[in-house]
Order: sequence, then structure tokens, then C-alpha cells
Amino acid sequence: SGITGGTGLLYQLQVDSIGAPVLFTNVGAPSTSPIFSIPNTNLGQSGLQYRVIVSAAGCPGSVTSAPATFTVSPIPVVTISVAPVRNLFPGLTTTLTAAVSGATPPITYQWFRNGVAVPGATNNRLVVGIDGVGSYTVKATAGGCSNADSTTTPKTIVIGDSAGVTRLFIYPSPNSGQFQVRYFSDINNGSKSPAQVNVYDQKGARVFTRNYGLSSGYQPMNVDLGTHSRGIYRVELTDLNGERIKTGTVLVF
Repeated sequence: SGITGGTGLLYQLQVDSIGAPVLFTNVGAPSTSPIFSIPNTNLGQSGLQYRVIVSAAGCPGSVTSAPATFTVSPIPVVTISVAPVRNLFPGLTTTLTAAVSGATPPITYQWFRNGVAVPGATNNRLVVGIDGVGSYTVKATAGGCSNADSTTTPKTIVIGDSAGVTRLFIYPSPNSGQFQVRYFSDINNGSKSPAQVNVYDQKGARVFTRNYGLSSGYQPMNVDLGTHSRGIYRVELTDLNGERIKTGTVLVF
């Protein structure tokens, strides 16, 4: 870069071997392009000095650039693990961890869920809850180089839900009147899928009812009782036919 004039320019790339004395030798033949590719790079090339000699058609002499140091960084080798579980239900979390070897700090991280970057997930650890079910990968970068599929074990980790857990989750409890209800939903169950939440006070009066359109998994059903008084409330979950699926209690303070 930096050439501001001349026509019919030729560029001759040169390299100096590591160590003394300084001895630049030509890399290939002169080129009409100022862009050079160095194939099959390896760690042994790190520290080499490169420069370019530029000549113009019809002009005597040439211009020689200052040398630039060539740096080769190792590709990070990443091992991904998860603990304590891979399958979640509401209220349970697990932690993804990326362990990097073969790279020199500083190392930066970016986690991806289903191929999309997770906002703020830039540490080597990521805590995942029920709303984070999906397939996870991580990109670790050191010295400008990032891990590849071939240097990541395993390539992905799948965090799933515990479909076999048929509990009615109501949390937080106690609360001030705002809480979530969750129950595993299987869209293949048709009319038997969770569809409506009813809340009753201690006198048996229904103080809240709402229909929810749910997809598969533990989708949140948000409840807001507004200004209702303190006490223990009964929560009822029904299907599309109005048949009761589960009941539970929640404490409002």
C-alpha cells in the first residue's frame, strides 16, 4: 500500500529468514498485483520478515518497502463440556464450559445457540436455563485465529428439556402477584395440550383466567394477579377441552 503514482507497476515480494545475517530473497516472480497469498502457513514461519520492491515501466530504479513481521498464531483447540445435566426443566440450570489449549492468552469467546450469537455470552462459561434449550457451539479466538470444527470436541452440545417430568412448575413462590406457570407441552397431544390457567382464591372464587397458545416444551404462562390480597391461591391448568391437567398452589404476599 502507499503507492500513489506510476504505470505498469511490478511488485516483487521478498522474505528474510529468521536470524542473522539479514538476507532477503525473492518469493516467486514479479507480479502486477499488490496482493500476495502465503499458502500452507505454519508456526515455524512466525517471525519471518517480508518486504516488497516496486518498479514502474519505463522508470529507472525501484522503491523498496520497510520490512513487516509475519506472525503465525496457533489455532485454539477447544473442548466443550456441560455440567451437571444436559436436560432441563423449569428452575434448573446447567453450565457450558470451554477449555482452550494450544493458544496464548488473551483469549476471547462467543457462544452460539442454534447458529445465532448469544448476546453477552463472551466468557468461557455460559449458564443455561429452560429458555435456552438448543444446540450450542463456541468460537474461541487468540492471536487473531479462531477454532475450527476440526479443533473442537465435541463440535456442538445439545441442551434439551426433560420431557418426562410432568410436574406443574409455579414460580417464584412466594411472590407479589406476578409469577410463571410451566408444564411440558407436546403439540402432538392436540386438544390434550396445556391451554388455560385458572387461579382461585381461598374462598374458591376465580380471580384469574387466561388462554395460552403454546408450542412444544416448557413454554412460560405468565400470570399477573394485579392488586389481589395476600394469601394462598390455587392454580389450575386445563387443556383445550377444559379438562384439568394439574393443580398447584402459590403464596402471594
